[in-house]
Amino acid sequence: MARGFKQVFQTSNPTRWQRFKWTFRLLLFLLFITVIAIIIAIKTAYVPTVPILQGSVFKSILVSDDNPDSLAKEYQGFRKFIDDKWSAGNGCGQNDSAIRLSNSKLFSDSLGIRAAFYVDWDP
Repeated sequence: MARGFKQVFQTSNPTRWQRFKWTFRLLLFLLFITVIAIIIAIKTAYVPTVPILQGSVFKSILVSDDNPDSLAKEYQGFRKFIDDKWSAGNGCGQNDSAIRLSNSKLFSDSLGIRAAFYVDWDP
């Protein structure tokens, strides 16, 4: 290096350029090692093979002999019973007087429900 020329970092002290060169070399070496490690990891990765599930057991599960309409016909009475109860206002949970708070003086539905979650980091 000639004495009359300025270095890359505009200083007359050569240690800054030396530190930059060796830091760059170290980072390049670490990048090279990382790439090698990733390539080795990908090449040696164990990927189990999936068995071919085209046997008769698999097909019998996919193609069921039961007609879904037959199940609907079987439980049709239950659905009619539940619908009739709800339409009459006697469904499950419709007339629970223990839960009915809207008639009390302490609670009014018109106010809505005011709720929040307490977290200790709120100011």
